[in-house]
Amino acid sequence: MRKREIGLYAAVWVLVFALVPVCLLFSGRDFSLSWRAMLDIWAQILPFFLLFLIHDTLAAPFLLRKKWKSYLLMVLPLLLLFGAYCFLSPQRPPQMMEAPPPSPPGGDFRPAPPDGFRPLQPEVMKVVIGLLVIWVNLGVKAVFRNIRGERQLRELEAQRLLLEQTIQHAEKQPALPEILLFKMDHKTVTVPLGSIRYIESMSEYVKIWLDTQDAPLVVLYSLKRLMDELPEGRFMRIHRSYIVALSRIREASAATVTLEGGITLPVSESARPAFRAWLNTRNK
Repeated sequence: MRKREIGLYAAVWVLVFALVPVCLLFSGRDFSLSWRAMLDIWAQILPFFLLFLIHDTLAAPFLLRKKWKSYLLMVLPLLLLFGAYCFLSPQRPPQMMEAPPPSPPGGDFRPAPPDGFRPLQPEVMKVVIGLLVIWVNLGVKAVFRNIRGERQLRELEAQRLLLEQTIQHAEKQPALPEILLFKMDHKTVTVPLGSIRYIESMSEYVKIWLDTQDAPLVVLYSLKRLMDELPEGRFMRIHRSYIVALSRIREASAATVTLEGGITLPVSESARPAFRAWLNTRNK
């Protein structure tokens, strides 16, 4: 947004420096304008550009942040310097024509201004134009600030909606179980996930090695089906015959893992990329 604001200012001032001499050119009687006259015109426009530039970069940001005292401390000396320039600099109009036009018959006749109409002095006119430059600068900044504020509000609203959708989606997801249930001998056996050290495949059965007992729990289950039911991120299949609880790993290499109690299990070649990625994540 700031780039668009700067682009707008640049376009306006380029038009000012380009169009003002052209307008003065066609206001002349013989439609001629020397390069010296154009330089004089640009020299008279330059103080207004400097006034705008200093106000935009140094003073206006304080006003937009509602730091009134800092803004006044910046803008008052700036206006005093600009007013001193307007009243103390020589008033020299640009030479629009190479030679003055001939006077009309009967002398230089100019219509008298209407009663009560007094044109502003050039010095006062410059001060008025300078104030207009400042007001326009503040107005444009206020417009762009409102646009930025509306855009930020839309972004915040979109983030809020996304967060609400994420929370609703998470609430709809079933909670992962902390236990496994197995049917054995016409009864249901409960196995807490936190007590599992590793699981070993044995043909159509699996051995579940637990902390709570020395002998494994043997159940009729496939290793693949059991892996699908275990929570991701807590268990990993490191071999066609082994699933390990990742929290029980004490040492690891590219080809083996050592669990609590000094139990060493192999890591198959097909499982090594995923296991290596997990190791890199844990070591960070």
